[in-house]
Amino acid sequence: MASRKTFLLFLSLLLLPLILECFLLEALVINSSDGDINTRAVCTEMERKALLKFTGGLEDPSGRLSSWVGGDCCKWQGVDCSNGTGHVIKLDLRNPYQSNSTLDYEADEAAFHLSSLVGQISHSLLDLKYLNYLDLSSNDFQGNPIPNFFGSFERLSYLNLSQAAFSGMIPPHLGNLSNLRQLDISASPFDESSWVSDLNWLSGLSSLKYLNLGLVNLNKAQTNWLEAVNMFPSLLELHLPGCELNNFPQSLSFVNFTSLSVLNLDDNNFEASIPGCLFNASTLVELRLGSAQIKGPIPYDAWGNLCSLEVLDLSGNDISDAGIEFVDSLSTCSNSSLKELFLGQNQFNGHFPDSFGYLKNLRLIDVFDNRLSGQIPNSLGHLKNIRSINLSKNELSGPIPDSIGNLGNLRSLLLSDNAISGSIPPSIGKLLFLEELDLSHNGMNGTIPESIGQLKELLALTLDWNSWKGTVSEIHFMGLMKLEYFSSYLSPATNNSLVFDITSDWIPPFSLKLIRIGNCILSQTFPAWLGTQKELSHIILRNVGTEIFGSGAKATHSGLPRIRTQD
Repeated sequence: MASRKTFLLFLSLLLLPLILECFLLEALVINSSDGDINTRAVCTEMERKALLKFTGGLEDPSGRLSSWVGGDCCKWQGVDCSNGTGHVIKLDLRNPYQSNSTLDYEADEAAFHLSSLVGQISHSLLDLKYLNYLDLSSNDFQGNPIPNFFGSFERLSYLNLSQAAFSGMIPPHLGNLSNLRQLDISASPFDESSWVSDLNWLSGLSSLKYLNLGLVNLNKAQTNWLEAVNMFPSLLELHLPGCELNNFPQSLSFVNFTSLSVLNLDDNNFEASIPGCLFNASTLVELRLGSAQIKGPIPYDAWGNLCSLEVLDLSGNDISDAGIEFVDSLSTCSNSSLKELFLGQNQFNGHFPDSFGYLKNLRLIDVFDNRLSGQIPNSLGHLKNIRSINLSKNELSGPIPDSIGNLGNLRSLLLSDNAISGSIPPSIGKLLFLEELDLSHNGMNGTIPESIGQLKELLALTLDWNSWKGTVSEIHFMGLMKLEYFSSYLSPATNNSLVFDITSDWIPPFSLKLIRIGNCILSQTFPAWLGTQKELSHIILRNVGTEIFGSGAKATHSGLPRIRTQD
């Protein structure tokens, strides 16, 4: 009998784990939702208290932390925990506000600040020992320095403190974060200054793939900044805009940027040419050197090494005594990937290269404010993906090529302040997505084609200060359903050679906000159709060959209650 009891006891002990497992499985099924088994652990009490203490140093005017109640902090907004242990692993408290273009600047700023967390950061966060993701960006920490203890989060792989009103010295303790893959401590132009004493601490960030120190003062790290970032062969993006750098090392023979895809050095003070070592970074997709006081000469052949380049910005550098023949080198890539090219506000001279037409993936060309001469090449018509062309303020001459009509995706065509002559080609009517056309301040002395009336997406048409001839009728405006700004204020030398011959009962398809007509001839007194323009706020009609305020003008004018400017 004793042996039987002993056997039953042994059997029950053997089966007990299986029975408990069945009960546990049943409990999990009961607690499951939508067929998914809920195995998530709750947060630890120590970490819950740490988060509550963190809120004690903050003001929260928009109530973003109103969900931070109850015993399980893993359910709080912005907090993520490990399902297995319940430890807090992610704290995402970035300001969620998105700038609203419909508001004026002051209202937009007020809405942004209302959504910000304001105050200082509690040391209680040190109790979040398993944290691997921390985002406090776009809040307002009132000029306090970045806490030194952030360098103690040894598991951290993502740290974003950008535009959060920190100031003072960037703590070198951040160099302890050997698991960090992304670091963004860029500042806002409105923040107090942040600075570094040196960049030696970067050497500890062996896993780094993304680094953004934008608007952090690196003046004290002048001598070795490039060497400091040259030690990361796995770095993908490096952003150092507005960092007051004035030393662009020319002696470095090689950069270890074997993976780098984005290099942003905008708004620095280099006063030097582009070092040759950068042309070894064949993986570059974006190279931004805008307003960085880059000097010439611009290497000619080396650009052929950068065949992965999609964005090149050399604008605002006042590069003089140089042409842009280096574009020829970019066009030699068998499958050029260049999409955006910014060369504006330099002093590039010479002819506009025909090779632009071979950069067939281009979506944007901006060579505004240079001294380029010659004609706009026919090859530009090959750029079937182009959306924006800005050739304003150069010395271009000759007619607009008829091939311009091939650019079916074009949204913006800016050719003002050149010496372009002739007529607008009728092919302009093929640009069905065009939103902005500016031909002002040229020597155009031909006609305006009726096909311009086919531009149904056009918002702004500027034809000022040319010598147009012929007649403009309602056919020229027939399809301009979205037109808001129209200006045809011609050179006085035209002797009123352009006539607006529009019937008195015409009703436009558009609703203008501004109209300027000068040194032309209107076939009637104050045009009756202006009375239909309820959004119109600015009217200038000067030297139009007739008395503006003739019979009926008063009635028409009274229907325009929004007028702020009239002449």
